Amino acid sequence: MRHAKELTQKSKAHEIKQLRAFMYEVTSGSSGKTYVVCLNETGPTCTCDWAKYRKWSDRRSACSHTLAVYRWLAKEQGGSASAWGTMEGAKRQHRRRMDIGDGVVLTLRRAG
Repeated sequence: MRHAKELTQKSKAHEIKQLRAFMYEVTSGSSGKTYVVCLNETGPTCTCDWAKYRKWSDRRSACSHTLAVYRWLAKEQGGSASAWGTMEGAKRQHRRRMDIGDGVVLTLRRAG
């Protein structure tokens, strides 16, 4: 299981640029490397090293790059996104939930 709170911290340093609908360029705040994140119907994918080694049966990647994109999108809409390491932790937030893979669950808060 990934450490959701550590991922959240790491994701805060990344820069996001939307390339087209559901496709984003993410520049790592620590290495300066650029990755492409796609938000698909089945979940997020990324071109980073972590995501390269995903099982073929489940290509979703809950890396800091995908989390950065979800946080950026939520902020653009006036809301917020938080990552949790367990579904139980996410359920306690009483917000919309999204399993993005690797044992990470997002909670989404909408504006207003």
